[in-house]
Amino acid sequence: MGTYPAWLPTISIGRESTWGDVSGLYGGGLIPSGGPKGLPLTEMPDFNSGVSTIESNKYHGTSFVRTDVSERMRGIKLPGTTLNFDVSTDIIQPFLMTFFQRDGSNALQGGASVYTKTYRAYTADPDLASKAAYMDPTTAGSSVPMSLFLVKKTGAASEGHILQGAIARQITISGTVNEPWKASVEMIAKTMATNRDYSSDVFTFNTDPPILFQDTKFEWATTETDMLAFSITINNNAVQKTYDNQTVQKIIYGKIQTTGSITLPWDGANTMLDAVSGAISSNIQRFEFGNSATAIDGGMETDRDFYILIPASLTGEYRETEIDGERCMEVGFEGVYDGTILSSNEGSIKIMCSDSLQYANS
Repeated sequence: MGTYPAWLPTISIGRESTWGDVSGLYGGGLIPSGGPKGLPLTEMPDFNSGVSTIESNKYHGTSFVRTDVSERMRGIKLPGTTLNFDVSTDIIQPFLMTFFQRDGSNALQGGASVYTKTYRAYTADPDLASKAAYMDPTTAGSSVPMSLFLVKKTGAASEGHILQGAIARQITISGTVNEPWKASVEMIAKTMATNRDYSSDVFTFNTDPPILFQDTKFEWATTETDMLAFSITINNNAVQKTYDNQTVQKIIYGKIQTTGSITLPWDGANTMLDAVSGAISSNIQRFEFGNSATAIDGGMETDRDFYILIPASLTGEYRETEIDGERCMEVGFEGVYDGTILSSNEGSIKIMCSDSLQYANS
């Protein structure tokens, strides 16, 4: 695992017991290896307060705006940020929790010495305003959303920035040769403040190694296939609602969409191109990504296994390209629900993580 510059681990992440309320922080097992904790980023994020100033020129006929005839109105605050980091099971799980939420079946935890967490598409409508942001993956139950807070060191201890009531709206997981898996997470939040006293926040993070591309296993229709790169983007189309306020009152979740691409080495006989062309008009394809043979075969018996299953439809978007002097082909796909590869309540993607931590209520 590479080392991070000293200025990078300046984000603290924790979970809230109530949406947008950091006075009742909830740590424990629901942030893997305890919480709050530091988030090892590969880029320093900007906490954008999302304030837009609307200006209406009340004087027409001039080619410039004059201060005495221009009206400025306060804007709407839609806080958010984008986080980029190397993927490991402990780092990405809090974001998966807030992305998928739960309806009693989409964040189940298996019971064993190694605990497997399963993240599935929701079938109910999570509502972050009317329900407590409380989640217990150990038992089934009704929709119980979870939210995070993010603290950023900026200047003096009393000048930290904080996003409250934050959830993931879009997650991209990607990998390429000779690199660790990468994640880019778009966060949206309820509020942002610039006067957070971060002196008591936790910014240290675990040193668990990220998933390396060289350990990646990819199966197309249960057949292991060589791969040069992949990218998977899932979006829950969540929307911040302000109604007749300047601040966010509710977050509404939308339909989960899964898209992506795989880059495969070219074979001289055009058989791969023929296979792709045939698959475009054929049945749903089974795409599986994992960080070990055990994970991709559904075993999930090893600490820090990571597994993604996508029932995919090829979009017809494929192109020839080149990576390190080798001719290859990039194939686009879209995750779909077909009722066979995944069961009726699992949607277009399923993600599984295993570790030695049993998530608990307290």
